[in-house]
Amino acid sequence: MLVLIPVLLVGCGGGSAASEGGGTLFGTVSGGPGGACPSQEGPCSIPASWMTLSFSRDGSPTVTATTNAAGHYRAHLPAGRYAVQGPQPLKPRHVEVAAGDSRRVDFSVDTKIS
Repeated sequence: MLVLIPVLLVGCGGGSAASEGGGTLFGTVSGGPGGACPSQEGPCSIPASWMTLSFSRDGSPTVTATTNAAGHYRAHLPAGRYAVQGPQPLKPRHVEVAAGDSRRVDFSVDTKIS
């Protein structure tokens, strides 16, 4: 009977995207006006908290992921090429996911705040 329990769990569809030919993307979404920060070199940026990202393939939404307070997200996706959208335009606009992928992809958005 103990041998049947793992077989039943596998048969219940509990596998991850990575085990089903997909992968995981994770990273940070940040936004800002793009101007220089007086306290650091380079452009200012702030975490894009509670932003929903939509990963779509062939025009159909596939997966959504929402950033946390620090702007971090994680998405499990089947292998393929995805357009990525948020409430404002993001860079990069497209991502590729390969089977077994687990990699960081950071996004930026211009909040138009001066």
